[in-house]
Amino acid sequence: MKLITFTYTKADGKVSEREVIEISQPSTLLSGIDVTEMYSGDFAEFANDYKELLDEQNRQRMELMQAYALKHAFRQFKPACMTNVVVQHV
Repeated sequence: MKLITFTYTKADGKVSEREVIEISQPSTLLSGIDVTEMYSGDFAEFANDYKELLDEQNRQRMELMQAYALKHAFRQFKPACMTNVVVQHV
């Protein structure tokens, strides 16, 4: 897991110091599971099972965030506005 510390400057010039646990890296690519070759009969079952898995993971993540008073702490930052970036593996 990565903890990233940086100075963030918003478009309006407001500057803040941030510490963020990285969830995903900035990208111009689409990331996903390629199901092109999957038999259509298997797809419905897979899609349902995968959705249930994601729903459970999200429920657990939200419970954890709420337990630590982080329920509304998800943020996105533009890399171009980040300076003094320090990455730590924790």
